[in-house]
Amino acid sequence: MENIYITLNAKSISRKISVIARVNNVNIISKFKYAGADHLLMPNKVVNTMIRTAITQPTMYKAIHAILTGKNVARIDEIHVHEKHFMVGRSVEEMNFRASKLLLVGIEREGKFIFNPLPTEIIQTYDILLLMGRQISLDYMREKYEDEK
Repeated sequence: MENIYITLNAKSISRKISVIARVNNVNIISKFKYAGADHLLMPNKVVNTMIRTAITQPTMYKAIHAILTGKNVARIDEIHVHEKHFMVGRSVEEMNFRASKLLLVGIEREGKFIFNPLPTEIIQTYDILLLMGRQISLDYMREKYEDEK
């Protein structure tokens, strides 16, 4: 209940404050939403999913865990596309992420996630690109395109 009070207090200060609340009991999710929480974290649900995946699909679990924790050569990173970014107006195919040894996992646009976008998908201002690859490739991509604003 303490997190609900914190949520209410934060929202009473300003409705513009983004509140991320931890929920331990799924039966009170609606109360958090009513209190104004913008995002809910449910650690018990996450851990249960991870344990189930580790048991039923151990290879996939090891791979995802290694990527997320940076314990492997592969990393996942976000590229935030701003108004004057070089990528704006270019297609996924034109960007040729493979040439930089990167995999475009998806694009977040206006709150929706486009998984494995088509080559014809046009990159727009405020898109968030989710790229996977070696750290050196991610750094290269970031430096290359941040220089070309």
